[in-house]
Amino acid sequence: MVYFRPNGRLYDEWTFRRGADLRVVRVRGSYCANEAHVLTEAAIAGTGIVRIFDLMHATTVASGVLVPVLSDWSQPGPPVHVMYPRNTRNSPKVRLFADFVTALFEDVGQGRSPTKQLTAPERWPMYRA
Repeated sequence: MVYFRPNGRLYDEWTFRRGADLRVVRVRGSYCANEAHVLTEAAIAGTGIVRIFDLMHATTVASGVLVPVLSDWSQPGPPVHVMYPRNTRNSPKVRLFADFVTALFEDVGQGRSPTKQLTAPERWPMYRA
């Protein structure tokens, strides 16, 4: 099953890494969607194999509804961007949100779940109540 990018192009090249070994595989499928949850539901229904983010589907995998394959290979995710209007760059709210998202994805990139490692006030002290 293949994900459609917002620009209409297929996300049909999956990259896998195991140590120094890097492989790029072109995938094909008879089922395409532009919503991750639709692909996940199709995989649960037995339609095929889907590439999903571990963090978003941890409970589904932990419950055994979905079974990981190639788990000894890591898969870098697509880039994540924070987009905002040009004249709001110096806004404290925009800067705070951008910093929050950056720290969150740094944690994920290092294999940590921020909710398990530290509480929000410890990890992001600017959010103290």
